[in-house]
Amino acid sequence: MPFDVDIYVWIPVVNQMAPTQDQLSFGAESIQKLVTQGRKVYVHCRNGHGRAPTFVSAYLIQKGYKPKIAV
Repeated sequence: MPFDVDIYVWIPVVNQMAPTQDQLSFGAESIQKLVTQGRKVYVHCRNGHGRAPTFVSAYLIQKGYKPKIAV
């Protein structure tokens, strides 16, 4: 984890499993809230192959990006 992190949001998603709609919504809303507050946001998962990019894509889609661009 990077230095100077003062907020940590953990959303437990089993490796190789898709997050639930509630988890995606919570993740996207959490990112939005922190960005609105002017905070830097660092999103990661253990391997970085699916979960973290999925949450960032959900956030970008919520912001109006087309899914093909967000992914």
